[in-house]
Amino acid sequence: MNGATFGAPGVGAGAGTDQQRQADGPTTDLVRAANVVRVHLERAVLREFGLRWTGFDILQLVCHRRRVETRTVAAALGISKGTVTGISARLLALGLIRRHTQPADRRRVVLAPTAAGWELTHRIMRRVAAEENLMLRRTSPLPESGALAVLRCVADACPPAGPTPPT
Repeated sequence: MNGATFGAPGVGAGAGTDQQRQADGPTTDLVRAANVVRVHLERAVLREFGLRWTGFDILQLVCHRRRVETRTVAAALGISKGTVTGISARLLALGLIRRHTQPADRRRVVLAPTAAGWELTHRIMRRVAAEENLMLRRTSPLPESGALAVLRCVADACPPAGPTPPT
């Protein structure tokens, strides 16, 4: 965002040679940057709570929607229903969500947050926001809101996810 390639000193170490980085398009750089940030947040914040990013993403969505079917979680996050099932079993074991089947169709599973899940989500969100602020202050000369606006524009320009492939 500041005109430097993604692999500039101190950014995304091990991202490849200068020539390779220049051949990469902005989408590749964006995805690479997102992965670096995700790994950092998993190590700096989520590890303490025994979570990975996808588990936190599912927990956050369940808390936001209050009650949500697993198929809706899968579609919203762009992951398979099998992944949602496996990770929700862990969240259930940790006491962070509840799982119910629909009486009319027992194949349809609904997830809901517990009080502990709700509280943990908010604690983690505060920690993630603090880490994000630290990262943004260390980087671009763009104002923080400008960098976030660019990322939101890119995300909004993407077409909506199609149906989740069968598992």
